[in-house]
Amino acid sequence: MKSISRDDLIKFHQRYYHPNTMMLAVAGDFDKKELIEKLEKTFAGWEKLAVEYPPSPRCKRR
Repeated sequence: MKSISRDDLIKFHQRYYHPNTMMLAVAGDFDKKELIEKLEKTFAGWEKLAVEYPPSPRCKRR
């Protein structure tokens, strides 16, 4: 963990955290229309970006 810097975390967030790569779950007693309006206002302007993930390492088979 000591080798990970604050700058590394910022770059990771900027690369992978976008509206097209997230999932949001909501639970509880709420008005659906009102909640959708609040969420759209909150996330307005957050643009989708194409995200390329690094390849997953292959597991060694025994």
